[in-house]
Amino acid sequence: MKRIQIFLTLLLLGLFPMTSNGQGVFFDQGFETDNSGWDVFSSGLHAIRVPSGTNGITSRTGSYHAEAGPAATNWGGYNCVPGCDNTGCAAGAVFPANGWQTSVDVYLDLTMELPNDTRFDFTSAVSRPEGSHRRDFAFNAGFYFDTTPPGSGPRFVVSASNNTGRGNSYPKNPGRDPFVISASGWHTFQHTFYDNGSGVLACDLSILDPSGSVLHTWTLSDATDLINIEVAANRYGWFANNEFGILAIDNSKMIKLEDGPSLPHDYLLLATVDIEISAATATEGDMHANDDIDLNRGAPTVHTGSLTAGDDIDISSDNTITGDITAGDDVDNDGTVDGTVTEEGAVSPVDIPPLAPFAAGTEDITVEDEETLDLPPGSYGDVEVERDGILNLSAGEYFLEELILNTDTQLNIDLSGGPVFINVVNKLRFGDRSVVSTSEGEGGSGKVFFNSLQSSNLELRRESTVLGTIVAPDAKVRAESYVHFRGAICAEDISFSTGGTILHHSSQSPPKQVVDRDEENAAQLPQQYELAQNYPNPFNPTTTIGFTTSDVGFVELKVYDIAGRLVKTLVSESREAGNYTVSWDATDDFGKTVTSGIYFYRIQTADFRQVKKMILMK
Repeated sequence: MKRIQIFLTLLLLGLFPMTSNGQGVFFDQGFETDNSGWDVFSSGLHAIRVPSGTNGITSRTGSYHAEAGPAATNWGGYNCVPGCDNTGCAAGAVFPANGWQTSVDVYLDLTMELPNDTRFDFTSAVSRPEGSHRRDFAFNAGFYFDTTPPGSGPRFVVSASNNTGRGNSYPKNPGRDPFVISASGWHTFQHTFYDNGSGVLACDLSILDPSGSVLHTWTLSDATDLINIEVAANRYGWFANNEFGILAIDNSKMIKLEDGPSLPHDYLLLATVDIEISAATATEGDMHANDDIDLNRGAPTVHTGSLTAGDDIDISSDNTITGDITAGDDVDNDGTVDGTVTEEGAVSPVDIPPLAPFAAGTEDITVEDEETLDLPPGSYGDVEVERDGILNLSAGEYFLEELILNTDTQLNIDLSGGPVFINVVNKLRFGDRSVVSTSEGEGGSGKVFFNSLQSSNLELRRESTVLGTIVAPDAKVRAESYVHFRGAICAEDISFSTGGTILHHSSQSPPKQVVDRDEENAAQLPQQYELAQNYPNPFNPTTTIGFTTSDVGFVELKVYDIAGRLVKTLVSESREAGNYTVSWDATDDFGKTVTSGIYFYRIQTADFRQVKKMILMK
């Protein structure tokens, strides 16, 4: 459902309008001119339109929002029938082909002086084909300032169920996966209704933060909710229980999810200008540039996915595309394409959703050399991780002026509590050999979000490993040699240098692994990777380094000095699976003898990376 959730975010931003055949936005009420759709039931269920600033709350968008007591809406009409607000006119409806979504923005205010455990329930209900009520899908939310888990201090706790009312639901119910919101502001309460693949209704209830990113999702489904037998489509949205008296709401929508355009996060790479890739190890995922795509000479390289460009696509030799190619102008192809090639095609530009403005804090954070720091979610100034430092982040939102990962650093992300959003105002940089990892391995890449407002180059430096979605609408993303990336990148301009491995979240390619070889099976075909300690060590002037690869692929073995400068490239080529040795004679890439001291040697493949130390003693 990630695709649909992001589609809603784009719709909330006004990027996709309603079409004449009913696809897209079926109901859209921002309260700028009236409260229609929230005035169809009895007067006690009406939402009251108010100007921005009422009770100290600025409208989410525009100059007006609404205040809701037990307010209700029919989302523009029961069962997607315009204007329908009774059982009779909703009869005979059919479930929309790809389901539908409803959403409303609610202002959560932690400064209120209210009793502990003050609650509201917001439900979006479904109807039967004959028009009667079938089931509610409810957010159960409560305001708390106690110390009883989850969380403590002023906060909202939200869970999801099919029930409303104090006697029937409980926001802190541990069996309902309660989620804590500890920051005031506008949040989107979103329901996505869809076929679970077996002809049964499922509903994703998601909370989106002020930037439109999903904070948490609950999925509810009942095996008896058979589509077009027991369930047709939408019924009402209703603050069925509201002990706050007044809640500020804005931007309510109902969307029929028929066939729609491709979405930015569906792409591996999306550039509003150009994409350029040189001799990648592999790429997996679709790519789109509003101007040009250039695939320079391959390694050789296989690109799995389709390419679309508003202008030209240039494919040099040693590139194989397993997908279709469509250019608005010309295709210059010296590679191999296992798909259709279309020139002067109809290629529409794809916009990157704008990032909502955000601000960083003022407290600068530095992780010193070889130190480890656990940093809780919050607002900070410049955050910098020095060489060999480790920064640990946890579920929630970070607002930073800069995030700089220097050489050989680690950014470890704990996803056990939910996704992590890293919002950067001025500069985001991943240093040489820096590593972003998650508690769910590379499979957690879809829960890591880097949002940057910067207009300068966003750098993924040599041999870095980066996981997550990078959205930087005004930046040029520059990935240097041998970067391993899994996720999605949306930026103005994107380039990858030699040896990059570029995989979409959905790629089935195995993640990088660091594993040990079973020495008893060393004489057989290797099943794992290993980098052996050099011998002799210390040495003068020659030493031997052994390594094992478990699969055919590109291998690099390089020597660095203690300052991290490249000294010698020992291996840089494709190798079959096997056991290998290579010698180093203490010379650099120019044949000059190096001085005594500590050196590091590093192996890099698509799935393995390891560094060891050796000593040259003359």
